[in-house]
Amino acid sequence: MCKQGTSHPGSKPAHKTCASGEQRAEIANRIDDSDTRFYGRFIEPERLTDDYVDCAEFVYEVLSEQGFSGFPSGDCIYQSNWYKNREKNELCVTSSNINEIVVGDVILWTGTWKDAKEYAHTGIVVQRSENLIQIVNAGQQGCDCDIKWKSYKVKNDEGVEVQLYDTMEDCYKTSCEKPAIWKSISYFNATTLNSANHVFKYWARPKINK
Repeated sequence: MCKQGTSHPGSKPAHKTCASGEQRAEIANRIDDSDTRFYGRFIEPERLTDDYVDCAEFVYEVLSEQGFSGFPSGDCIYQSNWYKNREKNELCVTSSNINEIVVGDVILWTGTWKDAKEYAHTGIVVQRSENLIQIVNAGQQGCDCDIKWKSYKVKNDEGVEVQLYDTMEDCYKTSCEKPAIWKSISYFNATTLNSANHVFKYWARPKINK
């Protein structure tokens, strides 16, 4: 059964939340409160053992701790396929109806940039009111060292072009100050869930197979 959730101060009464969703949100909040990793995208198996994290890996860690087995860590497309396959066996619910989102739901977006994947970003809802939704996710927060460190170059005193950063870690230490996992800076408007970089696709509510 679902029960009434916690409202953001000054907001209308919260939507209902489900026990498994509440647990998912608690895990997401706990990781957010303590995690200091920077953002980075890597392939398996290094992505699970390095000191970096991206959005898909963060959701993987939350669902794995909650007890889901076989959940992919690779990227949002693999995870979307996992939700859809479980839905066929009534082990997951998905929908694009924003009004039905509750605490603990996993959100998937596409990107607004050129050549963006169908599913390019993901995060977990940790607070829901009538008009506002707060999501914990892992993102660059204005830092894209995983992309730029190899290509960023400057001219030295002799006018010779040299690489600005020797390693990606050097780039992070020099130009990034914020960890990757964070709550959305502002609450999403609960009528669109879109941002400058992302367009809402659907939410997923996986169920534990008991």
